[in-house]
Amino acid sequence: MQKKGYAEAVSLKIDDNTIFKDVESIENWIIDKLLEQGLDLLNPLDYQEELQLVDKLTGSCLKTLLITNDLPVYIESYDYFYESLTYLNHILENRRYLCGDRVSQMDFKLVITLAYYELAYSRYLQPSKARLVDYHNLWDYCRDLYQFEALFDCLHFKDFAASYPIDKQDKDYWISSYYDIVVRETDWRTIWERPAKREYLSLNAYKKFRLRN
Repeated sequence: MQKKGYAEAVSLKIDDNTIFKDVESIENWIIDKLLEQGLDLLNPLDYQEELQLVDKLTGSCLKTLLITNDLPVYIESYDYFYESLTYLNHILENRRYLCGDRVSQMDFKLVITLAYYELAYSRYLQPSKARLVDYHNLWDYCRDLYQFEALFDCLHFKDFAASYPIDKQDKDYWISSYYDIVVRETDWRTIWERPAKREYLSLNAYKKFRLRN
């Protein structure tokens, strides 16, 4: 059944930037839904270091990891990727969102990328150092953001986890019992719906946005 308002099927083909096109479509759909509510999602100037890190992590760094054939370049991006996750996990111990109490566009960009990382990207980032759940604060942060209706409506985990049918792969295709079977059959929505209980990190747990003038 077609999902209204959602980017079409997610492709996991690792060439021609097809993955990034779909991620950007999903991200833009979420942002548009939130802006329709009159919310200000501008990225605050006080947190530029963190926001620039997330922009690089979810953009050029991840793109390089997925398409480069240059081993030194891969290693450099690989180290940056996991060091960034460790750093973000650390700062989110005392912040509800990247910019403190208020949600920014980068929050949604990060959580969409991390959802992809858990279900698909990690298959190609080898050796995979850790799962999303191993970054305790990041994992809780993702589930906290998942409570937003716009994000809940567009994160269709079955599509994220889908790969091309095994019987249609070429003879050199490596079948993964985890990614091709376990990931596809897992009820990710129920797992992500578990309460994160991060409200205590906010001065006002219910004032997550600033309204535009």
